[in-house]
Amino acid sequence: QKYAGTRIVVSEVGFAWLPPFLWKFDKLWKTYRPDVPWLETRPSDLIRKHVRFTTAPADGCEQPGALDRVIDRIESDELLVWSSDYPHKHYSAPRDLVGGTSDLALIDKIRRDNAFQLYGLTVADRPTS
Repeated sequence: QKYAGTRIVVSEVGFAWLPPFLWKFDKLWKTYRPDVPWLETRPSDLIRKHVRFTTAPADGCEQPGALDRVIDRIESDELLVWSSDYPHKHYSAPRDLVGGTSDLALIDKIRRDNAFQLYGLTVADRPTS
């Protein structure tokens, strides 16, 4: 692939809309498959591989269980990268998403680990605090 290492970060559009978007994108791909025979991978898989979405705005995913549902429906815990949206007055604090899940490892992954993977950083690059 010519651009196999390409990464895209989509910022400030939320992420709760992703599940129906990915589903629809895949459905349309199946319908129009004869028109794009070179595209052997589902569009949602390409998005999971190359695109990341920031968590601001949280779109209600700070509500109990809401973040878990989105993660389950997008079939990946690697698509979200925490963003404060600072200096906007409607920014999300790092603790805001905690209410959307009971999985604290997921919160750590969104807050820190996904960004490290996206930017090719290692554990040694992590600040200690």
